[in-house]
Amino acid sequence: MNARPWLRICLVVALVGIGVASFRACGLARSREALFRTAKASAAQEAAQAAREIDANLRQGRTAAEALAADLESGGVERADLAERMEAILTSDPELLAVGVAFAPAEGRLDAPYLTRRGDALERLQLEEQIDYTASRFTWYRDAVRSGPGWREPAWDETEESMTAIYSAPFRLRSGRERAEAAGVVLVSVSLDRLRDRVDELDTGRAGWAAILSSQGRFLVHPDEQWIEDRVNVLDLPLPGDEIRPRIEAGLRGESVAFENVDQNTLHKAWYFLEPVEEVAWSLALIRIEDEVIVTRRPFRRGVIQATLSGVVGLLFLGFAIASRLHARSRSNGVLWALVVYASLLFIAGMEVVRSVTYDQVSDEDRDTVRVFDDAGLKSFVRSQRAQWRARHEAPPVTVPTGILVRSLTFSGPKELFATGVLWQKFRDEEQAAAYAGLDLPDAVNASVTEVYRRPHGDGVTIGWRFKATLRQVMDVSRYPLDHDNASIRLLPRGYDSRVILVPDLASYTILTPSARPGLEDVLELSGWTINGSFFDYKMASYNTDFGIPDYEGEESLPELHFNVELKRNILDAIIANGIPLAVVLVLLFAIILTRTTDQDESKLFGFNPSGVVRICSALFFVVLLAHIQLRNTTQAHEVVFLEYLYFIVYLALLATALHTFLFFSSKVENPLVEYRESLVVKLAYWPLILALQLAVTVAFFY
Repeated sequence: MNARPWLRICLVVALVGIGVASFRACGLARSREALFRTAKASAAQEAAQAAREIDANLRQGRTAAEALAADLESGGVERADLAERMEAILTSDPELLAVGVAFAPAEGRLDAPYLTRRGDALERLQLEEQIDYTASRFTWYRDAVRSGPGWREPAWDETEESMTAIYSAPFRLRSGRERAEAAGVVLVSVSLDRLRDRVDELDTGRAGWAAILSSQGRFLVHPDEQWIEDRVNVLDLPLPGDEIRPRIEAGLRGESVAFENVDQNTLHKAWYFLEPVEEVAWSLALIRIEDEVIVTRRPFRRGVIQATLSGVVGLLFLGFAIASRLHARSRSNGVLWALVVYASLLFIAGMEVVRSVTYDQVSDEDRDTVRVFDDAGLKSFVRSQRAQWRARHEAPPVTVPTGILVRSLTFSGPKELFATGVLWQKFRDEEQAAAYAGLDLPDAVNASVTEVYRRPHGDGVTIGWRFKATLRQVMDVSRYPLDHDNASIRLLPRGYDSRVILVPDLASYTILTPSARPGLEDVLELSGWTINGSFFDYKMASYNTDFGIPDYEGEESLPELHFNVELKRNILDAIIANGIPLAVVLVLLFAIILTRTTDQDESKLFGFNPSGVVRICSALFFVVLLAHIQLRNTTQAHEVVFLEYLYFIVYLALLATALHTFLFFSSKVENPLVEYRESLVVKLAYWPLILALQLAVTVAFFY
C-alpha cells in the first residue's frame, strides 16, 4: 500500500482534531465571558426595574395625597365624605399602607380620620386617639405645615408598629382672596416591610444581598434588621479601595452606578449596582457574587472534555504522520517506540485534564440547600420562613441562635463519622431557655451530650454542651478516589419542636468565609481527606408522619440546620494502596510480552513457556482480586466506583496476555499481528491501548 494516502489521511484528521479543539476552547472562553456579561446585564436590569417599580409606587402615593389635598382645598370633599375617599385610595393602590387627614387643632381639639390595612381588611381609626400628631417628633405634620409637601425621613410608626415612609401635603382653606394658614395635612404611608418584600424578590444568589439606602447612605431596608435599628450608614463601613467611596457617593446622589470588587464576607469577586429611586432620592443596592453565576459546572466540564478529546486525537494523528514519514526514511524501530511514548503521554495528559475539571473544581450542582455565608443571607432566609409561617399561624416561630465548635473528626467506618466538640444556644431569657433549650442529633448512632456551662449575657442566657457522637453520613463514593463530599452534622430542636427555627450564631465566629473553617478547631485534620472549608446551610425536610404530636408541622416543608465540613479525598492514599500495585502488575505483564521470542536459546534463558505464563497470570490475578475485594470493603459502595474500572482493565490485560501466549506458540493459528517480527505490533500497542482504555473510561464516567 502506498504510504502517501495514509499520510494525507493522518494529516487531515490531525488538522481537523486540532482545529476542533482550538475552536471548542475559544468557544468555551467566549461563552464563559458571554455568560458573565449576560448575567451582569441581567442583574443591572433587574435592579433598575425594581427601582423603577418602587419609584412608581411611591409616586402613585404622592399623587393620591396631593389630589386629596387639592379636593379638600377646593371643597370637593367634605369631612363626611373622607372615609369613602380614603377607602377608594387604599383599594386602588395595594402598595399603600395607610391614608389619613390630620386637621389643624380647633379650640384645642384634634381630629384625624385614619384608614389603615390590617391584613386583608381595612380598619378605621382616629389618629388623635393614638398620638398627638402636632408634637414636634411627628415631622410629617410639622414639616408639611412649615415647608410644604414632601416625603419625610422614614421612621418608626407607633400606630403601625413598623418602619414607614410618609408623604404629607398641607391643604389650606381660602378666606376671601387670601389663603389662610394650613387647615390640615393629608398623609399617605408606605411600609418599608412592603418594600422589603419587593427587594427580597430580587435574584441575589446565595451569598448576595439587596438593600435600600437613604440619600445620606443610611440603610432603610437590609437583610439584617439590626443594621436598620442601629441606623448603620454605608459610608461608615470599611470600604475596600479608595475608588469605592466616590462611586457609592455618586449612587447616593441619584446616579446609576455599577462596579466590581471583592466581597468581604465571601472573598469572591462581586458585582455592585446602585439604582436611584428618584421620587424619594433613595438608592436601591444589589450585590451579586460572580462565582454564583454558573449554576452548574457540567456544561463547562463537558466542553473541556470535548476540546481535550479533539486535541488528543488531532495530536495523535499528527504524531502518526510524523512517525510514518521518519520511519519510511530510517526503518528504525526507535521511531516507533518514540511514537509509543508520545501517544502514551498524550493519553496521560488527557486524563490529567479531565481529572483537573472533576477533582480540583468542587462540584456546585446541589441546589437543594440554602447556604448561610453572612448575617444578611441568614436574615433574608429567616424572614422568608416567618412569612410562610404567618400564612398558617398567628404566632411567629421562635428563632434560637445555635453554634458549634468541632474539636475532632474521624471516620469510624466508610459512612460513619465520629465527632466531638461543643454546642451552644442563646436565649433571650431564662423562661425561653427552660422552654426550648436542647438539641437533637437525629443522624447519631450513639451520642453523648453533657451540659458544661450556663452563662448570662445581658437579660439572656447562653447554654453550652459538650458532645461526642457517631453520625451516619450519606456519602457518594462513586467517583472514588476523585470524590468530594460534605461531612454533615444535622441539628434539630429538642423534642422535634416544629415551632423552633435553629439559626447559626454567626456573631460568635470571627470570620465566616468557608475557607477560614469557622466552627472547626485550627489544628483539626481528618485522615485521608483534605478539609477545604466549613459552612452552615439549611435543607428543607418533610416527613410523612407527625411523630404523634398533634400540632407538629413536619408533614410540610421545614428548615433543618446542618453544619457541613467540605472534604476532598487525598489521592495519594489511593495511589499507594491501589495505583502502585496495579501499575506493577501491568509492568510485569509488559515484561512478559517483551520477553517473547521464537529463538529457543533466548526462550530458555528467560524461562519463557506457555504454562509458566499462565501460572504467573493466575498468581497476579489473585493478587489483583484480593486488592479489588479490599477496595469494595473500604468503600462499601452499592455501585461500581471509578477506580474499579482500572481493575477491570487489568483483568482484561491478564486475559489478553494469556491468550496472546497461546496464539504465539500455537502452530495451528496464523495471526499476522502475533507473528510479525515476534509480536512487535502487540508490544508497541500495549501501553497506548491500556492508557486509551483508561482515558475512555475516565471520559465516560465524568462526562
